[in-house]
Amino acid sequence: MSGGSGFGNIGILLSEEGVLLIDSGDKNSATSLLTKLESLTWGTVTHIVNTHYHRDNTGGNKVFGGDITVICHENCKKSLSDDYSLQYETYTEKMELEFENQKILLLHPGNAHTAGDTVVIFQDLKVIHAGDLFFNGFSPFIDVENGADTQNWIELIETLATKYPDFTVIPGHGDVTDMKEWLKFRDYLKYLREQIAAAIEQDKTMKQTVESIDLEQFSYIKDIGSGITKKDNIEQIYAEMKKRM
Repeated sequence: MSGGSGFGNIGILLSEEGVLLIDSGDKNSATSLLTKLESLTWGTVTHIVNTHYHRDNTGGNKVFGGDITVICHENCKKSLSDDYSLQYETYTEKMELEFENQKILLLHPGNAHTAGDTVVIFQDLKVIHAGDLFFNGFSPFIDVENGADTQNWIELIETLATKYPDFTVIPGHGDVTDMKEWLKFRDYLKYLREQIAAAIEQDKTMKQTVESIDLEQFSYIKDIGSGITKKDNIEQIYAEMKKRM
């Protein structure tokens, strides 16, 4: 298995049958990974599981050739409508795979980070690849336009923490860690929802809400860049909650 730092993490499962990837990164990172795999003679990538549709997770799919099978949730596939040249296998709620005698569960939590998220659970290895349902130490992107639901997102983390408390967690961004840190990320989303709900109850505008919320306790969460900052998260959740009222 593999993880990274601030950039998107790619999971790798090696076998004599081929290589399974969890996400493919963007085109550049996928090209670098392909070169590395070939130099180590680790085998050919045969399957890619996409945790959601964002290009930093799926932009490298085509780099690994037209013979691969891409597995993802059906809503993820709909958001990848320009990738019909690849072979896709989709599912609705959950899907079980067996790769090199490893049991793998693909789970769709409902709308959370996007409308088409997949959590990848390596049951024998006791590892979860969370995709962008977990930004470890970084502000997340909350894709409101694609149906993000932060309340469901929170409930998913709590459910998985109860069921798999001792599993290693590979986040979509940030260092590989444990369930305790994923729950800390849950606390961040929960705090924002509580504060924003109170602001909406007081009829505050989005701008007023951003200015009123104290984020000092989350100083350890680093802003990634334009559109992906803690203040952007307030705006995104505000828009999401107003949309659902």
